[in-house]
Amino acid sequence: MKRIHSIQWLQLGKQSLRLIAGGAVGVCTMGLLHAGPYPPAHDQIGSSALASDDPAFVMWASAYEDYRVGDNVDLSWQTPAQALGPAVAPGQISFDIVSLGRGGAITLLFNEPIADGPGFDFAVFENSFSTRFLELAFVEVSSDGIHFYRFYNDSLTLSAVGSFGIVDATNVDGFAGKYATGYGTPFDLSTLPEDPLLNTMSITHVKIIDVIGGVSLDSSGDLIYDPSPTIGSAGFDLDAVGVIHKRSSLNQTGYQAWADGASFDGDTNGDQIDDGLAWLLGAATPGTNATRLLPSAHAGSDGSLTLTFSCRNEESRGGVAFSIQHSSDLGRNDPWTTVAIPDISATIDGIRFTITQVGDLNHVEVMIPASEGAAGTVFCRLFAEELP
Repeated sequence: MKRIHSIQWLQLGKQSLRLIAGGAVGVCTMGLLHAGPYPPAHDQIGSSALASDDPAFVMWASAYEDYRVGDNVDLSWQTPAQALGPAVAPGQISFDIVSLGRGGAITLLFNEPIADGPGFDFAVFENSFSTRFLELAFVEVSSDGIHFYRFYNDSLTLSAVGSFGIVDATNVDGFAGKYATGYGTPFDLSTLPEDPLLNTMSITHVKIIDVIGGVSLDSSGDLIYDPSPTIGSAGFDLDAVGVIHKRSSLNQTGYQAWADGASFDGDTNGDQIDDGLAWLLGAATPGTNATRLLPSAHAGSDGSLTLTFSCRNEESRGGVAFSIQHSSDLGRNDPWTTVAIPDISATIDGIRFTITQVGDLNHVEVMIPASEGAAGTVFCRLFAEELP
């Protein structure tokens, strides 16, 4: 009976579990029967908790922004830097935390983007002293720091929970704070709905937002109950955010990480600009309209042609060749001449490049002299190619 029940717990839904609970009361003494359908506390079979010392963690939050403290937090718990770096070891109580307060929030940043790999991709650590005192928080992610997307969440706790009341981990899912100190609640980026403004292969921001017990609603519109009211260090107490999959560990080129499966010569959003070129010009995601990123052109009084645009620098466009091509007759009798776009200002084969570096992007000005044309005519185009 014990073995069969364990299998059923992993595979069946909430209604099936309730039938088991009603018809096999004796099983309760085995400690295997849970109130809800979701994974249980870290010390029970079937838990999804990840210990902070799990070697799967390859990176931890390194910076923060937009810390908005809610109500009922003493000044001593309002140090956001406490949430940076590794979480406390399992079995220890952490006081190196930042409290969000009632309805408060904080956004964490990382040395490099988080990516959607196999299974869970990152985990959020709280400092609960108990497997049943669970202060919950919503989790949202962004690949541009502007548009945030919340993980689906569900609360099956049916009534209000007092200041030190009990929340059963099997009744909550999709929230941070599900597990005790030293054990992180994991999140899988592949569970988020697809959106052209979200690149799950390049997550740069993770936002944690405190759940207000008896006020906040879950994804189904139901009230969420967690310990409330609390004072001093009210609301969610953030210890750390650990990363399992960072972009570089997945052995992807910069374009592959940005594209999230889109082909280099495809046109995801129908703006008539190939995805590969849109990426090189600095588009935030494959869904970004890149027409405004196209070069501007200016004809000089001396017959020269000057193009101005921004593009990714040589390091960030690794695996892709990016060039200027020019011809006096669109390649009919005068073949296109290809000149690689450099990373620093230079004159190459008579073409003058003026480069100004701005982060991962270069501001580029290209001047093609009239001598490269015929009868005062010169045509120019951008050329991009993925290298084998």
